[in-house]
Amino acid sequence: STLKLVSAAPNAPKYAGPIRDAVGFRLLTLVMNDCKPVVERMKAKGMPEPKWNGTEIKYTFVSDPDGNVIELVEMADPARNGMVQLGFTVSDAAKTRAFY
Repeated sequence: STLKLVSAAPNAPKYAGPIRDAVGFRLLTLVMNDCKPVVERMKAKGMPEPKWNGTEIKYTFVSDPDGNVIELVEMADPARNGMVQLGFTVSDAAKTRAFY
């Protein structure tokens, strides 16, 4: 998978609030067997140790430097290892489901 990053216009507004406070792509979920390398990389960049939830399936939410929310999910399921999910907030869930 490739994560495509696009540079915003200078002084573009940020929507760094809770996921449901703005419409659009608001959540990137990364599923892997072991999140330690990702967490260590983020900590090396100055991010604090995340607080984990769950037991068999562990998950946490972190933010990138622009406030984009990233969910890290750690599970021992080979079929889901490396899975990437995008979450976006919509104004009308039923209408959006019908569209897709």
